[in-house]
Amino acid sequence: MGKDPAFLFYPGDWLGGTMGMTFEEKGCYIELLMMQFNLGQFTEAQAKQVLSICYPVAWATLKQKFNTDGVYFWNERLRIEIEKRRKFTESRRSNALSSSDKKDMVEHMQGHMPSHMENENENINRDVIEVKDKRIVKEKRESDFLDEVINQFTEVYEEVRGDEYLITNRGKERAAAGKLLAIYKAKNPDQTAEETLAGMRGYFARCAGITDQWLYDNMSLTIINSKLNEINTILRNGNQRRNSKGGATDAELAAIVAKHFGQ
Repeated sequence: MGKDPAFLFYPGDWLGGTMGMTFEEKGCYIELLMMQFNLGQFTEAQAKQVLSICYPVAWATLKQKFNTDGVYFWNERLRIEIEKRRKFTESRRSNALSSSDKKDMVEHMQGHMPSHMENENENINRDVIEVKDKRIVKEKRESDFLDEVINQFTEVYEEVRGDEYLITNRGKERAAAGKLLAIYKAKNPDQTAEETLAGMRGYFARCAGITDQWLYDNMSLTIINSKLNEINTILRNGNQRRNSKGGATDAELAAIVAKHFGQ
């Protein structure tokens, strides 16, 4: 299979992430992102070649947007979006192949059935496969969505803290994400998937900037799930680090908690 020609682009995140940049810097930034999309990562020499005469005035600002190992540069958010897209397309392809295999199996079995059983068993097999396909697709979608919830927490944690969030036990993180998602959906049953992710992302951002030292040092999805009432009480009281992104007032924080995860 060839390289996926696309990845998700979020205009709101782009506007927020490039605020204060000149038009020249924004143009250079998108050129570097496109080079990463094609190459995976790039060297400073490659950046200099792409930016050309803009390199002396733009690189000092733009290199802050990229991680580096001392040789290569890459934008972590773009790397995550490319990987998310890859997993999504692979899951769709796997579902399609699985459905095709099941159809072939049914046709093979039908060729060996007595004629008087064919019509009855054909209907039974079709019903069973349809039910199983729906269940498999539903489980796959739920599994993919939990990964999206974990990604939202990881991203805002790194944005608020400026540090990488390391997942030490993905099974526990997924279990916690599932419980938090259930609570959120119970409070907000009519929201779309996009609205749900945006709402949980906002709540996670508040949690990542909490003042309580123990909670701050141990913050994770499992901690949010196990200490949900305590965390909500702290957020309602406005006890949040003021250097966390968002700038919400204490009243706004209380509203966020009440709407999305309130008791």
